[in-house]
Order: sequence, then C-alpha cells, then structure tokens
Amino acid sequence: MAKDPAVLFYTSDFLTGTITMTNEQVGAYIRLLCIQHQKGKLTEKDMLSICKAYDEDIFQKFTKHGEYYINQRMSEEAKKRSEYSESRKNNALGQKINKKAYAQHMENENINENTNTNINVIKGGAGGKTKSGWSSANDGKNMISPSGNKIPCDIFVLNNMAGDAEAAKIGLEIYEIYKKKRDAENIKGK
Repeated sequence: MAKDPAVLFYTSDFLTGTITMTNEQVGAYIRLLCIQHQKGKLTEKDMLSICKAYDEDIFQKFTKHGEYYINQRMSEEAKKRSEYSESRKNNALGQKINKKAYAQHMENENINENTNTNINVIKGGAGGKTKSGWSSANDGKNMISPSGNKIPCDIFVLNNMAGDAEAAKIGLEIYEIYKKKRDAENIKGK
C-alpha cells in the first residue's frame, strides 16, 4: 500500500507553537514534520541535514527515542489518519470489523465548537427540530435553517452523511419521509 500523502494540519496550533521562531526555523520545522510523516521517524542525520546545526527551538519539538526523533503530534495525527483511511477502505469492502461502521473521524480539540449544527436532529418527522434550531418543514421536503432558509431534505441528508452515524441515520429517516411524500405526489399526478 502506498504511503498516505496527507495528514490533517491544524494551522492555529502550528502558528501558536512557532510564534517565537524565525521564518528560517519555521521552514526547517515544517520540512522535518513532512519528512517524519513520510518516513515515520527522523534520524539525527535527517535533523541536521535540514537544520544545518543543532537548533534548540526546533529540536525541542521532537522527542528522542533511541536513535530516532519523533514529533508526538505528527505521530498521533498520522495514526488517526491511517486508522480512519483503513476503516473507510474496510467499510467500502463491506468488512465491518466491529459495530462501528467507521473509526472516529479525525477531529481537533475544538470539536465541540465545530460540531455540524445539523447533527442533533430530534426524531418526529415533518415539523421535528434540531437542538440548534433547524427544523423539517411541514411539507416533509425541506429543512428550515435557524435563519428561515429552506434546504431540500436530500441535500440536508448528504451534508450529514459525513457526520456521526446517528446523525446520518436520523437524516436518512427524514429523507425517507420526504421520498414517501414525493412518491405519493407523483402517483396522484399520473
């Protein structure tokens, strides 16, 4: 299997962690993180070939494990990405290894702030509401945003499919109500 070419990069955390570094140090640090992501670990030779000499500000971002240097955050993010990608592959192949259809999607420490507002749907079909103010229109075809905009149920469902499994299940239930009403209207129209 080819090496994963990507990892989540939290810009706010990176900026905060490098605010006192010079631009040259930041460049060396990001290159070392990229090399670690591709190789899994760094040798002292890797560190010195990028830094040209020992640089305490950069070296302190890595922990020495025997002969190797590792940035713990990069290791954790790469592991999360690998587990998520593997779970998606297994799910696509129909190999549900455990009760969860997929691994916890990679998130940051601000998960509560960034939660999709469409996730907390309360069951009840047409007219049901979410904790964040979304509601299903009485016509069973649309969701109504807190600001009053109508969004077709199928688009609402697609947006929630990337959310957690429960939100997707509830979203599909709403979509099924929409489909039944739509199909009933099509039959009446013929």
